[in-house]
Amino acid sequence: MSPQPDFVQILTWNVGPESHYIGSIWANQNNNTKQLKNATSTRAPHADIQRLLSIFIAGYATETAV
Repeated sequence: MSPQPDFVQILTWNVGPESHYIGSIWANQNNNTKQLKNATSTRAPHADIQRLLSIFIAGYATETAV
């Protein structure tokens, strides 16, 4: 892509009480334990999206088709 922008924003959508995130969640990130109620990184890890995004990021960074 030319010209390349300075950054790329990844948008996500959440239509329920479950958490929606791309990276890891740490319990000690704040004191609000209610936020962690629906954080399902242990029961349903979101690591697969990180692997998928890395393919698109690499293609974008090297200007190759994915």
